[in-house]
Amino acid sequence: MTLKTFGAAVALALACSVPAQAGTVSLLFDSTQPAGITLSTTGTDHLDTGVLQFSSTTGGSFAAFCVELAQDHAEFSDGVQVYTVGSFSGRQASALQGLYSTIWSSVDTDIERAAFQTAVWEITHETSSQPFNVASNSGSFYFEGLAGGSASADASFVSLVNGYLQNAEHYVGPALYTVSRLSNDVFQDLVVAQAAPVPEPSRMAMMFAGLGAVGFMAARRRRAS
Repeated sequence: MTLKTFGAAVALALACSVPAQAGTVSLLFDSTQPAGITLSTTGTDHLDTGVLQFSSTTGGSFAAFCVELAQDHAEFSDGVQVYTVGSFSGRQASALQGLYSTIWSSVDTDIERAAFQTAVWEITHETSSQPFNVASNSGSFYFEGLAGGSASADASFVSLVNGYLQNAEHYVGPALYTVSRLSNDVFQDLVVAQAAPVPEPSRMAMMFAGLGAVGFMAARRRRAS
């Protein structure tokens, strides 16, 4: 499966695998697809980044990104693990929604996946009083360097991540995804997202009828003036 096909299959797999309401889900780690880029952040060294691929015992395979820095993700050899399905709140919730809504569908390369993961870490680890910024010594969480990278490569990476974060924080469109947090006491918590449901045909008809009425009233006002 190519990464684009894998990404396109995420929403369908999540719909089958992860409950929309709070509950639990049993998951088996499959792989990091593809192999990730290694980087360092505040207080950590040699973090491998990439899309984490899990399969559910109820069927389906889906993508996830890690939330916690202090714990490792479950390996295939660890077997099936049970995660509690929850949600994010406040600034984290809105920023993660913006991140997925503006960026996720276009993430395609190793460096973009690493930048997306770093943006997730910034959103979930930065203090509420600090702006989202992963430049060195910015806030309580920041990027320190790519493994084997140059100063110019590091600067380009910071620019890419901060661009993602700026778009995420300023997103004011509809919620295109349902973003969930999968929590486990032993292994990394995960962030997953499934595409928001398309409105039912009857609701779409009502929406277009409402838009038509607005246009009609606007036209009447123009003629009256």
